[in-house]
Amino acid sequence: MSLPSERAQRKTPPDTSTIGPFTNLENATGWSRALHFQDKRPPHEVQFALERELMTLFSGKMDNGQLRLLARANVNGVGYSFELHFAAALPGKYCYSLRVEASWAEHPETHHDYYRKTSDSWYHLWTRDLMAARPPQAKAGQGGRYRKCCEAALAAELHLDSVAAVQRAIVDGVKRGGSFGTSHKEGGTNIYWRNGKFVRSNYGDSPDEREFTDEAEFLKMLRQFFQFEVTRSAGQEPPPDFDVWKLILRRMLPK
Repeated sequence: MSLPSERAQRKTPPDTSTIGPFTNLENATGWSRALHFQDKRPPHEVQFALERELMTLFSGKMDNGQLRLLARANVNGVGYSFELHFAAALPGKYCYSLRVEASWAEHPETHHDYYRKTSDSWYHLWTRDLMAARPPQAKAGQGGRYRKCCEAALAAELHLDSVAAVQRAIVDGVKRGGSFGTSHKEGGTNIYWRNGKFVRSNYGDSPDEREFTDEAEFLKMLRQFFQFEVTRSAGQEPPPDFDVWKLILRRMLPK
């Protein structure tokens, strides 16, 4: 009787390079999509960029030696869940997957086609800048460098442990040259530091400029200015102040 081959005895891990970069499962009331992509940025920088785009915060944890970051959002009446998986740290690049699930099961059937179309639009907007790629080989790029990246990601903002700490980071960031900006077809607003003062400058159809020397007054204005933006993904439950200020921090543009 012949013996099983050495390859069969080793139980070789599956060749994930044969898996495509995108999978999509749909039904009448939702879908689940996974996008594998590559990026030059480490995981915490990818996380912060997604938080800025989605206007919701991720929470990270290690799961069987793998870093996974989870978030939820309610956008235009549809519930979404997100999982960012840090898959590998390869030379010169990092490998990730982003899994997104959407559900409009709570809405009347007459609205399902509308939610399907709008959810497609949101998904394409959120992933437009991600560079799709096949996932790495199983266990590839998960050595010491991978573990250090995971540790750095989980520790990146441990110092921002209160509303006051986040507000301090915002104020200091603006004083170092960070700024905020919005634009629309009628004009826009720039918020920045100039000559020892915080400045809010509107341009377009309603030009205006205000200066703030008091940090508390500046922060109050900033909170009001971003009220809709930083709460739009929270659904009916208002987000905690801590989350609001973290999302305002995400809106800051670097120098």
